[in-house]
Amino acid sequence: MNTIIKLTDEKYHSSEGLSNSFLIRFDQSPAHSFTKFTETEGMKTGTLFHKFILEPQVFEKDYVIAPDTVSKDKRTASYKEYAKTQDKEILFQDDIANLKKVKKNIYDYLFEGIKLENYINESHKELSLFWILFIKKQEVQCKAKLDLIYIKNDMAIIFDLKKVQNCLEFSKSVINYKYYRQAAFYKTALEILHPELKSVRFIFITVEEQTPFGVLTYELDDEFLFTGEKESYQSIVNYLSWDGNKEKIYDNKVVVLQKPEWLKSA
Repeated sequence: MNTIIKLTDEKYHSSEGLSNSFLIRFDQSPAHSFTKFTETEGMKTGTLFHKFILEPQVFEKDYVIAPDTVSKDKRTASYKEYAKTQDKEILFQDDIANLKKVKKNIYDYLFEGIKLENYINESHKELSLFWILFIKKQEVQCKAKLDLIYIKNDMAIIFDLKKVQNCLEFSKSVINYKYYRQAAFYKTALEILHPELKSVRFIFITVEEQTPFGVLTYELDDEFLFTGEKESYQSIVNYLSWDGNKEKIYDNKVVVLQKPEWLKSA
């Protein structure tokens, strides 16, 4: 199917379709791609940022703010007693103060001369995209969930919020976590679902997880995006030729490591 729809995370993850994150894990092995993903503490912080800034109603449903009489130390009696009465994740007043600083810094950031607040307020948030690709004469259902889609006339901007330790080192994360594939994958989706658009851009909004909560935006060049397209295409080809064994991890072989170019002159 080709559609754009608002779905909960649960319904999105249970929907048919190959996602960018699934394909990247599949490149590692089928077993990795079908193993239930465990959210790390860093990912939980990223989720917290997302919900507070982009989905305030979901934030209120998922989190509770503890009164000042409750200690942040989970070993204390006051925390344990309070936690017994809660079915939400517990936050504290200083957590909220920091979240408000993060939101303010993002909103006040000037993106090409205009506050991001304006783009965020006028964007569609957390939409699920489903589209079909034709690869090797086969229909391939793909899917993605986008943070923000800003559309004006025949132009669109996809904004993606990334929690980082240092905004200036984001280029390393783009390579290590293959964010260039995400950018290309999502751009392709919107271009297929909105063929009338003459321009689709993908902008990363990076925000630091520690004070002073710096913000910086990034856009990848065409060569970087093309590399992402090629890698995703090859991942889908590999998936289509897969034998269906979900327990397969790595091949039984010795991997020969070659000295990298940057070390050859050493």
